[in-house]
Amino acid sequence: MSEEDALRAAMQDLLIFTPTREMIADRAAFWAVRLFGATAGFVVDADGKVIATSGIDRDRATTLLSSPGRSGGIVRVPLHLAEGQGWLCVVAGDFTPVFGTDEVAQLRAYANSVSAGLQRVTVTERVAAVEENKTQFLNLASHELRGPVTVIRGYVSMLQSGLLGQLNERGRQAAGVMAAKVSEMNEVIEEMIEAARLEEGGLTLRTADADLREIARSAADAVAPLVESRHRLVLDLPERRVRVKVDADRTKTIIANLLSNAIKYSPGGGVITCQVRSRAGVARVTVSDEGLGIPRNGMPTLFTRFGRVITPETEHLKGTGLGLFLGRQLARMQGGDITVASIEGKGSTFTLQLPAASPQDGPGNGAAQAARDRMRAGAPEGMDRRQAD
Repeated sequence: MSEEDALRAAMQDLLIFTPTREMIADRAAFWAVRLFGATAGFVVDADGKVIATSGIDRDRATTLLSSPGRSGGIVRVPLHLAEGQGWLCVVAGDFTPVFGTDEVAQLRAYANSVSAGLQRVTVTERVAAVEENKTQFLNLASHELRGPVTVIRGYVSMLQSGLLGQLNERGRQAAGVMAAKVSEMNEVIEEMIEAARLEEGGLTLRTADADLREIARSAADAVAPLVESRHRLVLDLPERRVRVKVDADRTKTIIANLLSNAIKYSPGGGVITCQVRSRAGVARVTVSDEGLGIPRNGMPTLFTRFGRVITPETEHLKGTGLGLFLGRQLARMQGGDITVASIEGKGSTFTLQLPAASPQDGPGNGAAQAARDRMRAGAPEGMDRRQAD
C-alpha cells in the first residue's frame, strides 16, 4: 500500500470507524508525525490536557506545550471541538524538515478532519447516553407508578361494584370515567415496562398454538369501551381456524393497539375493520380506518421508540409513541412484521403478518420456513405487504 493510500485509509478510519476519542487522538498523533516527517506529535484537549502522543512522552509534551521555545520547533494548529478549542501539535527535531506555510496549511486541513472524527464520537457517545437514560427512566417511572395505579384501580373497582356504598347516578358516571382513565394509565405503564424489557433484552415470549381469530376477538373486546357512537367496529373473520404459534397475550396487545390507534386517529368516526386471513403460509390481521391518515414524511417516524407523527390535526391526541415500536418488535420476535399503507386525509391500513402454523409444522417444514423468508424479504416501507406476496 502506497503512503497516499495508507493516509486515505487512515483518514476514513478516523472519520467513520474509530470508536472512541482516545483511539482517534492516538491515531491522529501517529499520522501527523508520519505525514509531516516530524520527530513527534501530540493531541491536546480543550482543557489543555495532553490526551495522546506519538514519539514523545506526555510529561515532555506538556512541557513543550507550555514552553515551545525550549527544544526544537513546535507547530500547533487548532482542533475545533464542541467543548472548546484543542490543539494538534507536531515537533521538529534537528534532523527533520522545517515547517513552512504549505506544511502548516496541510496540517490545518488534517486537523479539521481530526476534529470531525472527534465530534462524531462525541455525538455518538451522547446519543448512547441519552438512550441509556431513557431506558433507566422507563424502568424507574414504570415501576414506581405501577403500585399506586394498582391501588387506585382497586378502589375504583370497589366503588363501581358498590362495596364502598351505593353511588347515585352522577357518582356512577364519575366512577366509570375514573376507571377508563386508570385503565389508560395502566396501559401506558405496561408499554413503558415492555419497552424497558425489550431494550435490556429481558423480554421473553411464551409461544403456543392459538387461533388468530380468537386473539383478534379478544383484542376487539378489550377496545370496545373506546368505541363511540360515531364509530363502527367490524370484525371480518374466516370460518376456519387461523392457526399460529405465538405468544397470545402479546399478540392480543399488538392487535388491540392497532385498533386503539384506528379509533383515536378517526376523530370524525367511520368504519374500522379488523380482518383476519391466512394465505400461502402467512397469517394476517389487517386493521383499516377512514380517519386522518399519515403524511408521507411521517412514515419513517412511525415505528421508532417514542416516535409520534405530529400534525395540526393530531397534536391534541395523547400517546407515548411506544405502541407501534413495541408492536413491530414483538411481531418480529415471532417471525412476523407490521406494515402500513396510508393516504393522508383518507385513512390508514396496518397489517400484522405472522407465520401460519399447520398440523405438520416443525423444524423441517419447508412451507413454514418459506413463509418466514418471504416476510423477512418484505416490501418497501409504507407499502401494504399484500402487494409483495
